[in-house]
Amino acid sequence: MTFPSLANTSAQVRAGRLSPVDVVSDCLTKVDELQPKLNAFITVLADQAVAVAQLKRAGAIETG
Repeated sequence: MTFPSLANTSAQVRAGRLSPVDVVSDCLTKVDELQPKLNAFITVLADQAVAVAQLKRAGAIETG
């Protein structure tokens, strides 16, 4: 199982080649897929994560 690096993903979001919403969505999909096997999360705040990603995409918030 391989994942793109955080640095690469961040650069792609900054360049507009990836949407923050897509990144969060992909991560949440992976969490849903692996959680039954790994039981790694107590709480997943999916709705909040998507809401923040939507704000970022709209330019309503600045990050890093």
